[in-house]
Amino acid sequence: MEKTNVLILTPSLHIGGLEMVIAHICRFIDKERFTIQVCCLKELGSIGNSLLNDGISVVALKKPKYLKNNYTSWLQVLTIVRSRNIHVVHSHTLDSLIDGALCKFGRRKLRLVHTFHFGNYPNIRSKYLYMETLFCRFADKLVAVGDEQKQKIRLALGIKDANLLTLLNGVPQLKRAPACALVEQYRRPGTVVVGTVCTLIEQKGLTDLLDVACLLKNRKVKAVYLVAGEGHLRKDLEDRIKALELGDDVVLLGRVDRAAEAFLPCIDIFFLPSLWEAMSVVVLEAMGAGKPVVVTNVGENRHVITDTVDGFLAEPRDVEALARIMEGLIQNGEVRSQVGARAELTIRTRFSVERMVSAYEQLYAGAPLLR
Repeated sequence: MEKTNVLILTPSLHIGGLEMVIAHICRFIDKERFTIQVCCLKELGSIGNSLLNDGISVVALKKPKYLKNNYTSWLQVLTIVRSRNIHVVHSHTLDSLIDGALCKFGRRKLRLVHTFHFGNYPNIRSKYLYMETLFCRFADKLVAVGDEQKQKIRLALGIKDANLLTLLNGVPQLKRAPACALVEQYRRPGTVVVGTVCTLIEQKGLTDLLDVACLLKNRKVKAVYLVAGEGHLRKDLEDRIKALELGDDVVLLGRVDRAAEAFLPCIDIFFLPSLWEAMSVVVLEAMGAGKPVVVTNVGENRHVITDTVDGFLAEPRDVEALARIMEGLIQNGEVRSQVGARAELTIRTRFSVERMVSAYEQLYAGAPLLR
């Protein structure tokens, strides 16, 4: 049987939820039925290099020196499509969608699958909203990563329900890691380690995390907060940590490689007070690592988590409610253990990487999805 050749398009493969979805597809797809290749429109990134080391075909386009922006990227992608006999292009983000759609004009039998990852529609610049509305019409399959996101996309872009599928993210089952030296150096007697993994941007609600940490410190609740990730808010967060006198309590670790394996299994509580999300991959990873998660009621979180059963939900910006939940968890190790165990079971039974990849395989093969 002839293999289906799939080309995944993305701007880059730096650390992030979108990028992890791509990496999981590449690593878990049925290699007997599909040949998977990745094209980064701008640069590889650390995940791209990791995939290369795993023997997966990943290329990054080179921008012509005489152009400020690579307006010819779609022609470079079309060359790859033709030379490698690509049957399906799977695009992520608007830039990739545009290039994939333009390639269809030069390769009429090419199928285009597009996955939306943005979770804050319609709060997007009007010109980008217009372009996304236009070019998504050229896709053969449109995918939302959650039902909440699906409804926002449908209204913002005017897409009919029949043309937009929901395909939930999934994560692999993690191996139990030994004690992590990075985490253990900050663990103090009688102190619980609260961790998060995210890009340091406004979306993640990190100022609320600092306010919660300050409230709990004033209440003599012992915890240390470790934040893994980089972003443009680092200096602002450092200044706020200093102003709140949290220098001994909150640590900005910077980027942590393979955080799902090397960091999340070693913390006690995962905490991410996001202002908006689509379907957070790192929340799934933390639950899969057997950790109780405290997150906000945004995006798909309320469909993933049963509040107080396998995780905890509060409304975004409700610092007092978040602090109350955190205080109860920090002071009760038995609850942490029970909730973490149920969280791990939820991921294993409902949000496995095998389920996600199998659904994408159906799309690549042109078969209708059951969901």
